[in-house]
Amino acid sequence: MSKNLTKVIRYFKKNGIMNTFYAVIERVFLAYHKNYTYIAPSEEKLDDQRKTVFSEPILFSIVVPTYETKETHLREMIESVISQTYGHWELILADASSSTQVKNVVETYRDERIVYKKLAKNAGISENTNEGILAAKGEYIALLDHDDLLTPDALYEMVSVIENEKNAGKIAKVIFSDEDKCNSDASRFFAPHFKMGYNKELLFTNNYICHFLVCRAELMKELLLRKEFDGAQDFDFVLRATSYVNKEKENGEQVSICHIPKVLYHWRCHENSTAENPESKMYAYEAGKRAVLAAFKELGRNIKVIHGKHLGFYQPKVDAKEELLSADEKIGCIGGAVYKGNKVIGGAMDEKGNVLYKGLHKKFEGYMNRAHLMQSAYAVDIRNIVVCEKLEPVLAETLDACKISNNPDYVKASLEFCEKIKNMGYEIIYWEP
Repeated sequence: MSKNLTKVIRYFKKNGIMNTFYAVIERVFLAYHKNYTYIAPSEEKLDDQRKTVFSEPILFSIVVPTYETKETHLREMIESVISQTYGHWELILADASSSTQVKNVVETYRDERIVYKKLAKNAGISENTNEGILAAKGEYIALLDHDDLLTPDALYEMVSVIENEKNAGKIAKVIFSDEDKCNSDASRFFAPHFKMGYNKELLFTNNYICHFLVCRAELMKELLLRKEFDGAQDFDFVLRATSYVNKEKENGEQVSICHIPKVLYHWRCHENSTAENPESKMYAYEAGKRAVLAAFKELGRNIKVIHGKHLGFYQPKVDAKEELLSADEKIGCIGGAVYKGNKVIGGAMDEKGNVLYKGLHKKFEGYMNRAHLMQSAYAVDIRNIVVCEKLEPVLAETLDACKISNNPDYVKASLEFCEKIKNMGYEIIYWEP
């Protein structure tokens, strides 16, 4: 049985025949990034990067927990770090292996930047990683899985963002990039994940930030990974780290969460990988659900969380937007899609009034299932909106102004309303359950 057919059967058992039908149709007809090919930077460009002198060299500590890692995968991972065009780094291998397999490989390298740390015991992924984090000497700490790969320009792009933010008077606290997947022998790259910038509400629905993740050392050392979330420890960490930075912003500190819209990380897929076989580690998705619940609780949102249609995706267990609205006094409004026939014509908008999922069939889920996921929005369409009680007069005023013309400009009215309430300190959410 083919892998695709297996996935269809799994989806059918979980979501029923109609959802499966539309999911298959969407996959066949839209085929997101079907012909994707990873294009590495040219040697000329990589050479230019090696020659670049930054104002202040930044030391990156790349932390890798290892456990009986396959030699070929371990070597390829190490080589991907050694090949970085930005050379100011240390690679910390926190090894919990019972054998000397990893140690033997590491000893073949004569690079003082590679730090081998033998752990006393295998305490689980979080505790093992924490050992490496606490040993880090760098200003920034990056997380890398023992069988994955960095692109040669990964650290160069990171330090470039850090310097750009510094020049703008900000400290980059959390940085993440786009990523893709590769097969076991790293001969083929596929399934790219081109990400949104930081989106608070979208992050509650799935760990879309994932790889490549770099954080200020003091932040990562303060928070660390939590053992009780093993399997989704990175998701739990990202939820807490971004929340921490948001609180710093609220206190007036000039800090930022940055997204690099470029593939800098190759996530290796093999038989037991969650990237290839999601159900191989069901415990990880249960841990992810608990991480989201914990994040909601931290914000004072007393709402339950359920698994979404796809494993690794979560949604609040509420029956109506009004219920979600009442869960957090900071939320000013929640908008949904506006349809003409079966196609989206309104809903979430960017700063120019462009509709994010315009033209998408109402039963389709969009790239990375985003069309039906809860997410922060710049603006939402006032034709399908629920607002908190305090903002009802503002909405009524906007709607009245909209009715003045025979051809009301709903985009303009929506942008104006959302701008008003954002200036009042409210958040805007798009959600199409």
